Amino acid sequence: MNSLMTFKKSTFGDRKLYFLVSDAVLLLFAPLLALFLRVDLACLTPQYRAALLAYTVVSLLVKLPVFVWAGLYSRLWRYATISDMLAIVRGVTLATILLMVANLGVRLFTSTVGPLHLPRSLPILDGFVTMIIVAAPRMFKRLLYSSPMENGVKAGVTVGEPRGAFVV
Repeated sequence: MNSLMTFKKSTFGDRKLYFLVSDAVLLLFAPLLALFLRVDLACLTPQYRAALLAYTVVSLLVKLPVFVWAGLYSRLWRYATISDMLAIVRGVTLATILLMVANLGVRLFTSTVGPLHLPRSLPILDGFVTMIIVAAPRMFKRLLYSSPMENGVKAGVTVGEPRGAFVV
């Protein structure tokens, strides 16, 4: 148990681990939402259930290691910059390409008719949904820390003598 705590703290840190866990939970819903965007309520039919479950498991197993590789869990998101956002784009793009190849492989190596065939556009839609799901919590954290308020007045640089302050 002690070695697990050491691994967790040294690899991700407590706060960064929250992003990993929240990503894992939210990414469970990304393929379903992407399929819903593609086929509307038909995504709830038995035709898609088994394939969607398999795709969801594979996508989670692909996305999380790619996001670790892209450095999404080694950044301080309260100080996020454009380069941090590009890391999200890089990670999601790589994961989407890998999932497109996997989806194509399933199509090539299985029969042309069967329950395992999902729309070819699913990985692309899933990539867009994943981009929003991954970026939104991080940008929300960045926005929380970008404009600190003190008594309803935005904090800034004070200029002048100590008897009076000019808030910029």
